[in-house]
Amino acid sequence: MRIFTFMRPLYSPDLIFLATKTFHLQTVLKELENVYRPGLKLIATQNGLGAEDLIADKFGADAVYRMSLNYGASLKGVGDVATAFFNPPNHLGGLTPQNDELGGDIAKTLTAGGLETEFVDDIKFYVWKKMIMKCTMASICAVTDKTIKDALDFPPHP
Repeated sequence: MRIFTFMRPLYSPDLIFLATKTFHLQTVLKELENVYRPGLKLIATQNGLGAEDLIADKFGADAVYRMSLNYGASLKGVGDVATAFFNPPNHLGGLTPQNDELGGDIAKTLTAGGLETEFVDDIKFYVWKKMIMKCTMASICAVTDKTIKDALDFPPHP
């Protein structure tokens, strides 16, 4: 595994998946200025609302995709992540129609690699759907002292 603390070693990538906490996004975008070039596509995978808009403000809407990931994970240590659940598919969408064909290809490649992904026309619908689910589940999990996985697996009361 290769871990970068700054972007220069990336040289000339075609795609960069941004998988940082949203409160670090501005720092990451500043670093991306060192490697960004026209044609590079940036895929926001963060939870929350608006990350794709912040990226588009800096690099243009045609450079940006957004993913809504439907799996839960926990950090066990540096470079050690455990997947708690995966409710396929993940959703990927572009901010401009010109990116639809490439977006479909990216989704197919991720699916072929075992991460089932669908390209969708309205990614914000799926981002909002996930946000509503997380907000709903957060209070249930807090009151019952369960993880989201535990709450999703909990059998209904007869």
